[in-house]
Amino acid sequence: MDWIVAFLIIAPAVWLLWRRSTWLLDYSLIVYAFNRFVRRVVDWQAGAFNPFSPISLTPLIVSGLLFFPFLVNWKRIHPGVQRILLCFYVAISYGILVGVVQNGFGAIYAGADFLVPVFLIGYAASQSITAKIADRWMTNAAWIAVVVAAYGWYQYLTIPPWDAFWVKSVGFVGYLGQLVPTQMTVFSTLAERGPCASLLALTALPMAVVARWRTKLGWPAVILVLSAVLLTLVRSSLILVVIGVFLFPVINGGRGAARVFVLAIFVAISVMLLGPMVPGVDRIAERFQTIQNIREDGSFKGRLEILEYGVGLVAGNPIGYGIGSSGLAARITSGGDTKAHGLIGDNGYLEVMTSLGWPGSIVLLAAFVMLWGRIASHLKLGARSDLLSLGRTYLVVFAIAMYAGNFFAGVWIMWVALGLAINPSGWTPRKKPPVVQAEAPVVTP
Repeated sequence: MDWIVAFLIIAPAVWLLWRRSTWLLDYSLIVYAFNRFVRRVVDWQAGAFNPFSPISLTPLIVSGLLFFPFLVNWKRIHPGVQRILLCFYVAISYGILVGVVQNGFGAIYAGADFLVPVFLIGYAASQSITAKIADRWMTNAAWIAVVVAAYGWYQYLTIPPWDAFWVKSVGFVGYLGQLVPTQMTVFSTLAERGPCASLLALTALPMAVVARWRTKLGWPAVILVLSAVLLTLVRSSLILVVIGVFLFPVINGGRGAARVFVLAIFVAISVMLLGPMVPGVDRIAERFQTIQNIREDGSFKGRLEILEYGVGLVAGNPIGYGIGSSGLAARITSGGDTKAHGLIGDNGYLEVMTSLGWPGSIVLLAAFVMLWGRIASHLKLGARSDLLSLGRTYLVVFAIAMYAGNFFAGVWIMWVALGLAINPSGWTPRKKPPVVQAEAPVVTP
């Protein structure tokens, strides 16, 4: 049954690829957000948990299809953008090569996970699109977050049987709370509470700062998504949203400050009026109140220990351990023994650096520096677009987020926005057409 469902998920993506439809990117975001929900329902109906279900591979396969239209347009991409993408590929290819030698098959799986952000950036940067299509990608990502958030509340209040079955099967009772309504931590339709909080937080940022990406539900949609972040109990994701929302007008030369002010007031009023009505609010409040005394927090102390341990690993092995030395890929390599492999799990910088070594990490850093410079060069030439400001905001948020986890690997709208920020054809100019419009690619309907 798993293989049939996986085929049914992948088939529409192949059809969209064949039709050269820009909806392939929208569909990639949908598959990433909901494939684990589908997998849990299938396992629940079968009465057995499959730890290596092919349904889990569908996001990598569907997102991987974005590479083909991107490759077709390669020669028509601006040389500056080509250099950025080549640096990404060189860094990851080095990590995969070392990983295959040291970690075997796990490096292939993890390598695909590392390549997905590059596919998203490359696809968004290489397509000759209209501003309407670019806005559709951003708005549809917001709709996905709204559905994920709504289901998160349903999960919090009811504990659906397929979700309870999964929590028991993977031994997460306790870690995710108890299987009692309002006593379980929300992970919604995602693989776990961390990815769920990341998707919601990274999507809430553009929703909060740009009105046309907020969906037709307006501000209530933003509040719904932010409230679901609270239900995941992932404090770092909430901090990232706050940083991003207040950073956007700073990067934007003050533009959007009024929206941030309105959002702050709206959130404050919503918390005061609706907060006491939320079942289990005391448990949620207790979790987030620890931010006030973060230095005494056990999680914070644990991250400091991981940092000290990880720095030693990076310094002691310049070549690196290769991609596949951490996370699920390590469990695949070790046959499910999580203690046999898995170097770093709670620090994105150290996970990437141990995977790519010094050579790969330096090249990856160069790619991000050039990406920042590329966006800055458009602004210096007089271009004005919300995507340019959002792109720079995302880069700063990403730099902060990597301390909390590996935000590099994931089908986030963040990567789409960064690709759009270096693709003038998808901009909506604020005053006049940007002077760099001539650099836009001219293929792919």
